[in-house]
Formats: sequence, structure tokens, C-alpha cells
Amino acid sequence: MPVVRLPVYPAKFFQFALGSSMVWAVVCCTTSFTNATTTQATTTQATTTQATTTQATTTQATTTYPANPLNLSLSDNLSILERSPDPTPFLLAQQNDFASFMESGTLQSESRFRITAPSDPTIRINRDNPGWQFFAFRNGNVSLWIPPGRLTQETLVLQTAAGAISTQALIADNKNGRYIAAYASDLSPAQSNASILYDAIKQRVSSRNNMVLQSEKPVTVNNFSGQEVRFTNADQIVVLRMYLVGNRFYVMGVQALSANFNSQAATGFLNSLQQFSG
Repeated sequence: MPVVRLPVYPAKFFQFALGSSMVWAVVCCTTSFTNATTTQATTTQATTTQATTTQATTTQATTTYPANPLNLSLSDNLSILERSPDPTPFLLAQQNDFASFMESGTLQSESRFRITAPSDPTIRINRDNPGWQFFAFRNGNVSLWIPPGRLTQETLVLQTAAGAISTQALIADNKNGRYIAAYASDLSPAQSNASILYDAIKQRVSSRNNMVLQSEKPVTVNNFSGQEVRFTNADQIVVLRMYLVGNRFYVMGVQALSANFNSQAATGFLNSLQQFSG
């Protein structure tokens, strides 16, 4: 009796290009077939039995691939990344798509991403415990990376020689310290004075917990030019960077116990502030 043997097709690999990362998916072509069926004809009179065979029919399943892998939805992309054994740093959306955290108090689902490592090479993150987040202040026209921790939104009032200034702040608290990013917009001409703003910040910090100014120096990061100040007391360190850009004022700060101060995390956070258009 003849036997029909069908070839087994090898696995084919398709490379999905998602942003800056490459996710490999294994797609196997499957072949199904129906076993050959044989109908044996019998006769009561003939001494010889003649077998008749119905020829086997084979059906090969076809696999449909997406015409454009980039059409995958955001949730699909994230699920693929989570299944990937070793994904690379990755950002899925443009900055213009971010909602203002300070306006609503909450982030839209596409405004917050879990990452394995921020793009800044000064930050060292354990891939087994990711957590750095990318945020954007739409009204502040800036974006930044912030370390993992308990996130809170606050409105802080800064008293200056030119009057009170209301700032919107995002704060992350973790076992290594506190990270704060704040901005104030639409400053008046009198308030848009770097010396007045910097002095107000330094006075506010030095008036609490016996903090003593240890150093101050000019700093330029990502086209921001401002001042960096460093305070210490018996057991704490505070590092602040302040920038005045037009009628907007930005403050980035790190506060931690001296024994827990993580200089790499502090540098990565302070260097992450960037302007964006839109």
C-alpha cells in the first residue's frame, strides 16, 4: 500500500523593528494533512482480493503574517517587549503625545513607560529590577527621567523678593533619597531674574535642618544654563540645579542621607532635563 510522506517545513524567523529595539519572533509554518484512507474492495466470488486505494489528499495550512509589523498597537508592543528575554532600551511614543501630569494629577496610559535602562549612559540600572520613568511637563516644555519610588505631585510656593511664585513639582521618594523636579511658568518681568530666584532657593534650603552651603558653580546641561548648589548638614546632602529660561524657572534636586547618597543616580537624574517642542 503506498504511503504519502509530506515534508516538514523549517522554522522561519521574522525580525520585528520596534523603535530602537529589535524583537525576534519565531513563526513556524505548520503543515496539516489527512491520513491516506484506503478502501479495500472485496468480492465473494473471486479467489483473489483486489484492493482499491483512494488517493490521499493533503491540505497545507497557510500562515498569514502582518503586512506591516509596525502597525501593532501600543499594548501589543509592550507585551512583546515583556516577553523578550533581553530587550534593549526603548521608547514607544513621541513627546507630543504625553499628557500633562501637572494638569490632571494622573498620567495617561501612553505617558508612562516601564524600561529596562534609561538611554543616559551615566545611569546604571539592574535589568532584573527596572523602574526609571520618563515624564514630560507639557506646560513646562521639558522632559526628564526620574528614578523609581513613590511618586507624588505637589504645588510648592516659593517666596522671593519679587513676590510669591507657585511651582508644580513631581517628587520620587525611595530608600536612597528624594528626587524632585519642579517648574514655574509665566513669570512676571520682575520675577524673571536669575539672581532673585537662585537666592530664594538657597535661602529656603539653608533655613531648614541646619543645612550649610558647601559649593555653588555654573552648570550647563542640554542647552540649559544655570547654577548648581550643594548643601550638607550632619547627616544629609542636598544637590540642586536651577535654570531660568525666558519666563520659566526650573529646579532639579536630590536629597539623601550621606550614607545612602547614590552619585550615579543623582547625576543621571540631574542630567536628564531636556526641552522639547510642541
